[in-house]
Amino acid sequence: RLYELGPCVESMTSVKPLAFFVPHEHSGILSLKENSIHDFVDAESKVTILTDSVRYFHYIPFCDVLISKCGINTILPLFAQLGMKFSNGENFTNLASISIEILQNMLSLSEKAQHNFYECDGFLILNHLLMKADDSILSYSIYNQFFNLFNEISDIHLKKQIFDVILMNVGLWMKCDAENHRRILRHWSKSLVPTFNEITIQVRSFSWMLSALRAYYWYNPIETNIAINEKRCRNQASFNVKDCRNSIMNIAEFISSVKFDDDDFVDLISHILTCTDHEQIVDLLSLLSKLIRDHKEILLNLSHSTKLVPLLQYLLNISNVPVISSALQTICDAHYYQIFNEFPIDIHI
Repeated sequence: RLYELGPCVESMTSVKPLAFFVPHEHSGILSLKENSIHDFVDAESKVTILTDSVRYFHYIPFCDVLISKCGINTILPLFAQLGMKFSNGENFTNLASISIEILQNMLSLSEKAQHNFYECDGFLILNHLLMKADDSILSYSIYNQFFNLFNEISDIHLKKQIFDVILMNVGLWMKCDAENHRRILRHWSKSLVPTFNEITIQVRSFSWMLSALRAYYWYNPIETNIAINEKRCRNQASFNVKDCRNSIMNIAEFISSVKFDDDDFVDLISHILTCTDHEQIVDLLSLLSKLIRDHKEILLNLSHSTKLVPLLQYLLNISNVPVISSALQTICDAHYYQIFNEFPIDIHI
């Protein structure tokens, strides 16, 4: 009957108890506090209550011990065992997925754990271990798990850390096969960057995107002092350079609509004039023309860098029809949208 009534003192009016108590805990000591029973107990009843305080053991959940006593960074060695095999020689194929799930559960339980993981550069260490791991471990599925983990994090500093060194780390995801890498870049362009634009602007710049295009997404590996990963991705034969470059350039355009200055414009002109991969030059001229046409107001607010537009005429010395055609189109766009008006277009041409 008392159990059904629940812990509400007012419900005692319907019962005639001899006594009732409320348990109290302080510093590991459990005691029972006798409540006033004059309103509920028969006045003629004579009951003597004797109580003693009892010391008891407070059970601490395993996850609390792991986070607060051992430290969340103690699970990082799991990621150093990603090539582990069972005793029969079979690969532990889902160890990476399980390890990320454990990390996500721990970080989601405690903001303190998130802060501690940031303080010990947890994701930088994790990135190092993943870079050392076998390429076959990384895939779009693993990337998506990290994205879900990113969404569970509330600490802004840790959020930036995973965004920078894991989610948008080109070198890391270049270890995937060609199709998984393409899907990851599509996710950057369609979901990650537009949704988390504030963090994107803080950790990535327009100029960073240009450097990534030239270092990782070349058409021909002729710039040996700049190009990284001559053997890009697994199944390189199916590596869709054009599609990957489009995703990166879409991100660059998005960033430019929020944050773009003279240094970014100078970098763009510099890449166009110094790149020796002609197909890349055409892509960059196309990007510049798109900025001129669609983001005219941004370029007009620049203080001096737009005066570099006439330098594009030097591209006419290259014996490549697509480059010459794209250069002329960009110069005409600059005049038409009055990005450059130091002298009229007829004299320029």
